[in-house]
Amino acid sequence: MNKILGKFKSAVYVLAILLTIAYIVYRIGFTLPIDLGITGMIFALIVLGLEIWESLDFFIYYLNILSVDKKSPEIPVINDITLYPDVDVLIATINENEALIKNTIDACKNMEYPDKSKVHIYLCDDGNRENMARLAESAGIGYITRLNNKNAKAGNYNHALKKTSSPLIATFDADMCPTPNFLMTTVPFFIAKEKIGF
Repeated sequence: MNKILGKFKSAVYVLAILLTIAYIVYRIGFTLPIDLGITGMIFALIVLGLEIWESLDFFIYYLNILSVDKKSPEIPVINDITLYPDVDVLIATINENEALIKNTIDACKNMEYPDKSKVHIYLCDDGNRENMARLAESAGIGYITRLNNKNAKAGNYNHALKKTSSPLIATFDADMCPTPNFLMTTVPFFIAKEKIGF
């Protein structure tokens, strides 16, 4: 089954290459505005160059995906639940609506963990909004804000990190809802000291 799937993926990749080459040839042969003057031609060539660049980027990306073994590593089994560390869950927001953020908060609160008291969820509000402070309070999570939003989301997280202290951090955008098993499929790798990127 895996061989068939691999061949299918390779066939789709080759087909995508052929169709993209046909598209680029069509663009060069039939869509360049030769009769609109030098300015129009310069801009058309810039756009064409960007399309060619993005096509190459796309193919290199998918070639890398096809050439690696995508078998997921086995999640380490951690029998001693006391080894599970505290985790700070940071939800970044600036101007998203309350209903959207509430869904993300609910999803974060529903994540499984051996000791839920070790999961500390914070709403990191770069908008300094009273309704977000009330939402965090009613949801029973922490609320962190600042008076300016210098350096955007990175600044928001860096500000929050000065006020939190857990050894592990999970960050989510306001519209990201983690699956219930998110922590249980990621944290064991950190406990087992596996070589991991993120």
